[in-house]
Amino acid sequence: MHNELRSSFILLSGRVFLSAASVVLLCLFTSEVVAQTPISLFTNIVGHVNYQATGNSLRSAPNTSSACALVGTSSASITGIPAGASIRAGYLYWAGSGSTADTAVVLNGSSVSADRSFSDAFVFGGTDFDFFSGYADVTAQIGGNGLYTFTGLTVNNGGQYCASQAVVAGWSLVVVYEHPDEDLRAVNIFDGFELFRSDSLTLTVDTYRIPSSPINGKLTAITWEGDPQNSGSLGGFSESL
Repeated sequence: MHNELRSSFILLSGRVFLSAASVVLLCLFTSEVVAQTPISLFTNIVGHVNYQATGNSLRSAPNTSSACALVGTSSASITGIPAGASIRAGYLYWAGSGSTADTAVVLNGSSVSADRSFSDAFVFGGTDFDFFSGYADVTAQIGGNGLYTFTGLTVNNGGQYCASQAVVAGWSLVVVYEHPDEDLRAVNIFDGFELFRSDSLTLTVDTYRIPSSPINGKLTAITWEGDPQNSGSLGGFSESL
């Protein structure tokens, strides 16, 4: 398999004033899609706000070394939240390979159950491959900057997933904060679970306005199942945003 990425969600932060923007994700999986959840606007947070995001993989080696190896625990830091900021939201996402979705994980030692879950599947070489993702609101567990440790995710890293270099196991954390020194912004959070390959995904974002200046928004895209050797063109598409 080549050019493998799985899209989970997109955040777009823009100043609150007039215009629309388009976001395009290229070069991800597509095939016989089942039970997919199209990426769409999940929530919109407006105010003197900004966000930080982090995450990590539980894959312990690239496909070129070991396509099946996993670790049970993964950590990553949230940085950049200014002193005196208040936490508006903390959103945890995770994803894995397998037909049995794991909807219970652990963040910083506390159990987390999925508020929503997603699934998608494709057929490759006559074999079904199932994938899942989970989302949970973990605002109460977010204390600001610091190290966040994720564990407890069970995925299928054997059989066809191992043989086809399609093992997925990862997580991401998004923290939205408010501080009086931040510009007036809209932080738009899009999520879903769409699988595509040798194709493109286009999102039109129109829930914010752009001022004449300064323009200081940012975008974060979280994808699953990316491999370092899979950046070549496939079906006329190359991995790009």
